[in-house]
Amino acid sequence: PRKIAATRSGTTVYVADNGSRRVLAVTVSSGAVTTVAGSGTLGYAEGAGTAAHFEYLLGIALSTDETILYVANPDLYLTDRIRSIVIATGATALLASENTQQTMIFPAGMTVYSGSLYVAMSGLGTVRQFPLNNPSGHVLFAGSSRFGDRDGASPLFGRPNDLVLTADRKALYIADNNHI
Repeated sequence: PRKIAATRSGTTVYVADNGSRRVLAVTVSSGAVTTVAGSGTLGYAEGAGTAAHFEYLLGIALSTDETILYVANPDLYLTDRIRSIVIATGATALLASENTQQTMIFPAGMTVYSGSLYVAMSGLGTVRQFPLNNPSGHVLFAGSSRFGDRDGASPLFGRPNDLVLTADRKALYIADNNHI
């Protein structure tokens, strides 16, 4: 497993299982594990449940209404993707993609807040904001260059790997190459 996301009640944990190329749901009370999406076959294909194929699963986030999962799905070579999964059906859809390596390289940690998905771009040293009503309109949220260390509105990140929003929604913490 690479990353996890849990329901607010704590009854279900969703797992981005990079090794099996699947997104799994774990029922906490029983330990039962089910496949939400992914065939286990390396590749890219949209589909429902096991008809979907993933390359690498480097991040996962749960929508605020807990009906949709978002996953970071780069191919580790050229094309980086953010995909959504409807939990009830396992249906996947492409949310955003880029193959020019200008704004998206190695999407990893992610979180949802106020109608946007925030994604740590480990390969660029940035965090991007994807408005869920217009994901192609994503913008730079934080970071401006790689391998630096600075306070303020434009912090420099090395390789941001994960991020978490505090429960009161007032702070975003970013794990970055041995820094928080």
